[in-house]
Amino acid sequence: FGNVKQLIAQWKALLQRFGRSDADQLLGVEALEIFVMDDKWKAHKLMMPILKALNDEEVIGENAILDWASEASTRDSVGKTLHAECKQLIEYLEEDDEDEDDEDEDDDDDE
Repeated sequence: FGNVKQLIAQWKALLQRFGRSDADQLLGVEALEIFVMDDKWKAHKLMMPILKALNDEEVIGENAILDWASEASTRDSVGKTLHAECKQLIEYLEEDDEDEDDEDEDDDDDE
């Protein structure tokens, strides 16, 4: 998996150009589904570590991941399987998003 992180860091600028909007990033996550569910890779459970690495490198944003997660959780068995595999990351991003919302409300109260 270390090679994946290295490749993401190496190609970060190019990947960011293809994922400028949340919608583009969501399409990237959906394309990643196809790769990680291939018979050669399915057993390795790569969706969560790759998504986390893409998010850490600011290639795929929290909004795109959370949008994908809400859609995948109600879709077919593949979507549900990948959603379950990424549960820990999704929960972390949801908590982080809630914390940011709380900070925004606190800032509004100070004004």
